[in-house]
Amino acid sequence: MLGFFMGVPVFHVALALPAGVFVGRWLVPCGADSLRVQQTARATALFTTSVLGLVCLASASIALASPSTAADLQGMLRLPFRVTRAMMLGLIAGGGLLILALNWWLSVRSVTLSHGHFRQLSNPSLTDG
Repeated sequence: MLGFFMGVPVFHVALALPAGVFVGRWLVPCGADSLRVQQTARATALFTTSVLGLVCLASASIALASPSTAADLQGMLRLPFRVTRAMMLGLIAGGGLLILALNWWLSVRSVTLSHGHFRQLSNPSLTDG
């Protein structure tokens, strides 16, 4: 996916969703209580965010090693100003932290929501209604 999106790891965040659904579904037959679901959701988020962090580091290394990255950004986005190395570092650091935080949140939410959904499907008597 890194090559498909031209080295920008922002779309890798979407991979937190199927990971969370897989783990949430896996917890249902285990009979996990809410504490175990929360602990497993945090562990899943730690794993997926760590992997995404490695992808971000690889992407940042490639972008910073290329002498044409600044000019490529300027041309691709039709910016009326020259892109500096400091701007690229700020974009990499700020954007990287933002997508890592989003990945963490998506991982935890997808585990907890999918666990609740699949638990309800496996035991219809859990519904309120």
